[in-house]
Amino acid sequence: MKLFNLLFGCELEGTEKLFYQGGAAYDAERKSLRFQAGETASFETYFNLFSYAKYRKYCGIQNADVRFEGTGSFLAEFFCRTQSGNTLPLQTVKFTDSYTVRLDISELPDKGYLYFTLTAESEAELTGGSYLADTNNDNPVKIGLVICTYKRETFVKNNLKRLLAGIAAEPEWGNILHVFVIDNAKTLELPENEYYTVVPNKNLGGSGGFTRGITEVCKDPSFTHFLLMDDDIHFEFETLKRTAYLLRALSDEYKYATIGSPMMYLDRPTEQHEFGGYFTGLNYKPRNSHLDMTQAESLLLNEDPPQPNYTGWWYTCMPVQTVAKYSLPLPLFIKADDIEYGMRAIEHLILLSGIAIWHQDFTLKYNPVMDYYLKRNELILSTLRFKIGSFKQSLKFLYSSFIQLALKRYFCAELIIKAYQDFFSGYQFLIEQDMEKLNREIMNYQPQFYDKAELEQRFHVDIAEGLEKVKVKNPKRNIFRKAILTIENFMPSFLFRKKPIVVDANSTRARPLFLKKTSIHYDTNREQGYICEFDSKRRRKIRRQIFGMYFRILFKYRKLKAEYQKHYPETCSLEEWNRKFEI
Repeated sequence: MKLFNLLFGCELEGTEKLFYQGGAAYDAERKSLRFQAGETASFETYFNLFSYAKYRKYCGIQNADVRFEGTGSFLAEFFCRTQSGNTLPLQTVKFTDSYTVRLDISELPDKGYLYFTLTAESEAELTGGSYLADTNNDNPVKIGLVICTYKRETFVKNNLKRLLAGIAAEPEWGNILHVFVIDNAKTLELPENEYYTVVPNKNLGGSGGFTRGITEVCKDPSFTHFLLMDDDIHFEFETLKRTAYLLRALSDEYKYATIGSPMMYLDRPTEQHEFGGYFTGLNYKPRNSHLDMTQAESLLLNEDPPQPNYTGWWYTCMPVQTVAKYSLPLPLFIKADDIEYGMRAIEHLILLSGIAIWHQDFTLKYNPVMDYYLKRNELILSTLRFKIGSFKQSLKFLYSSFIQLALKRYFCAELIIKAYQDFFSGYQFLIEQDMEKLNREIMNYQPQFYDKAELEQRFHVDIAEGLEKVKVKNPKRNIFRKAILTIENFMPSFLFRKKPIVVDANSTRARPLFLKKTSIHYDTNREQGYICEFDSKRRRKIRRQIFGMYFRILFKYRKLKAEYQKHYPETCSLEEWNRKFEI
């Protein structure tokens, strides 16, 4: 049974070392590697290493075959990289053109990976290759891909184009993959096609769009899995194939496992954002974050990562049986819905180097009004899944709201207060809320953005120079230092300096804004910025609201926590979601 195909490159620039390193040249048209005599290429890479320990655990395999396809003479050397970083030579073979090598993995260390190098002994071309294994496992696999979108037609069309091209090249995959595009804006126009279905939907956010997709997949009993995908990712068709191959080979113990995907940055395509994530109940901890995946030490970390408790919905494949056992996601609109459902419904999470996607760095598209959803949904999730008391919850609220007050982002502080107020409306709020109407209300808090030229002329500043002054090469997150800076929320207005300061809107720190009356929060990606100004009356009003909510959390959170835990299944039932879908 095939486990996965070798990959030699992709269309994203700067990714070469994720596929092979050393000699050889990638032929993009033929999708092959060309060698001159004497050139050596290493396949100890993100997309071509073999995580033998994970396949041995999840699939029960004891040996692996490596199939090479090409022309010319090669010397192949196989190695095991142990978790300590040592290299164990396994086997050396010479072959001409195509050849299959069998490797016994039954006695290899519990952790590590396998890789090989190829040296051309003549002018040669490697046109393909794959890892295979003997196994009695042959699970049926048919995947319904769910893409949720809102007015991002270009991204959706590009990903559908990639998928359709893959099916055109290998038509058998048309029987295994089908896409459900959930159009929350009802604006997407696509020609009819047998390989995808467009479903117009109310704007119920990401949670509503993905949930609608899950229900559409589950209507057809031929599907075995649903795969949730962001509309703006870049993926290789081989990633879908690797997912299906792995699902087919899983042993009975893991046949209902969830397959997630590590995320790589689009603008830094060899850097990993996370290999699964962990939510503590108070904050997020991405696993194996900011690793250079061209380095062996980083590859090893992915073989034995700190335990995650969720995986992002940029690419998450789950069995359809999940819905019957754990119901549907919560109606959270956006933010933390993947974390809550992952913690509730994932029984076994499988993550592999090589089943990965690229996505834009989230810090580059920070939207301050999203703090409403982030804080409200974090609180709901923490209430449902963690034993965190009212004291810690109240401190978290004080910290997050006072930091926004210190940043003069009063609208963010007001949104955080509203998030907690809506939480205190109880579980009924999740049932009774008009999600579209609420989102329009939240969007009204959005500050007005101005072009760079207008900001520079109005405030007599140089945006680029201002950003450079506050730039920190290696920022250290010190929560106590940030907390101390919030003391300015109680200092009189005459101490504040009038000279405006420019800060990065996507990574704003409290220290540069300390005792500043005017700040320009500039977003270099959209080339616009918004203005925050000190307002003593507004600050005083928000401060009173903060302390009022602080005591409300202290004295009323415990009772409300019990109500949420008792009644939350009512909020995510199929009947409740169908009511929201109006079907």
